[in-house]
Amino acid sequence: MKDTEEKKIEITEIDRLFVDDKDAKFWKTEGAKHDNLYWVRAMVSRKREPAPFEDEDVLLPKDTEGMIKDYKARTALYRSLSNGYNEPTEEFTKTIIDGSLCSQLTGILNDFKSNKRMEEGKDAICSMKDRKFASTFDGLKKEYCRNIYDTNLPFVSPYESIYRGERQVMGMRSSEVNECYKKAGLGVDGVEMPDHISHECEFVSVLSERTAKFLEEGNIEESKKYETLCDEFLRDHLLQWGAKFCEDLLELSKSDFYKGMALLGRGIFNMEYNRLKLMEVL
Repeated sequence: MKDTEEKKIEITEIDRLFVDDKDAKFWKTEGAKHDNLYWVRAMVSRKREPAPFEDEDVLLPKDTEGMIKDYKARTALYRSLSNGYNEPTEEFTKTIIDGSLCSQLTGILNDFKSNKRMEEGKDAICSMKDRKFASTFDGLKKEYCRNIYDTNLPFVSPYESIYRGERQVMGMRSSEVNECYKKAGLGVDGVEMPDHISHECEFVSVLSERTAKFLEEGNIEESKKYETLCDEFLRDHLLQWGAKFCEDLLELSKSDFYKGMALLGRGIFNMEYNRLKLMEVL
């Protein structure tokens, strides 16, 4: 009797979440089939799961030179995430198979206090080196479309609005993110939503690059401005859902590249979480 009552409550909850009966019927079935994915659970419940983070030791730079080095590393790492979470281009695919992306990540992680996930992600990406361009490019495009833009579950939603329970794109979170971009004098080109994972990672890369630039110039006021914008954006947006996206991508990925990108991102976001916690920003 108790199990029956609980089942009725679950069905009623989904009915309340979706105005359209067809949507409610779809998610009653598909939500149960694919509830291993964070974004699917966000679609069928009002409960908000915290992003998955674990405690780890992080080192904060001791001087300006160390801060510049850290922000330059962060610039490159987030640019790699942005490229990897976007639709593959010929130019980016060439950096994968010619080894230049591998070399860049290896150099950064050798000088940067990385973690196990970041190292495993880098190794998986490096394993793509020397593969044939045509088959690699075609394979990455197909897998990206299957993982991100397919209309048949299972796939991964790349939008903050969805992961944070709005059940629609271009929601409140998307507007908030767009305002953050505007505050930094930036905007989104093309038709993609502002809260796409690739755009959010690119934004952190840009803010990190500006912080490093002003630190090098000795402009402490401007560097602090962009450092604060960066940390607040991570706290209020990207770290709220980025690790969930990475876990879902890792769950569905077939290729070493996308497994590597999922692990790299998961490791970076975990590092940032612990950094901001140590700095008492969280």
